Amino acid sequence: MKLSNPSVRVVEDGVEYLVRTPQQVEEDLRKLSQIRKDEDFLEHWRRILSYKEPICPKCGEIGSVLRKNSKGKVLGCDRCLVIRGYCEED
Repeated sequence: MKLSNPSVRVVEDGVEYLVRTPQQVEEDLRKLSQIRKDEDFLEHWRRILSYKEPICPKCGEIGSVLRKNSKGKVLGCDRCLVIRGYCEED
């Protein structure tokens, strides 16, 4: 089963995010309800599908955790900071 991709860009506190429209969320939930119809399952997926996926301003990676310095400036995401040698991989 293929679910929708976030298609709307929003900016909050200087960070750009991709989000699904409410229509996309409901369409995806209709697809998921074919698997299971219980409300806890669908509510769990509603939260996941409504999540804002950050776009790293340094490398363009979507969905990675953004790291900020103590002043709130975005340094990059986990992926580009590891590549640039700022973090050690676990």
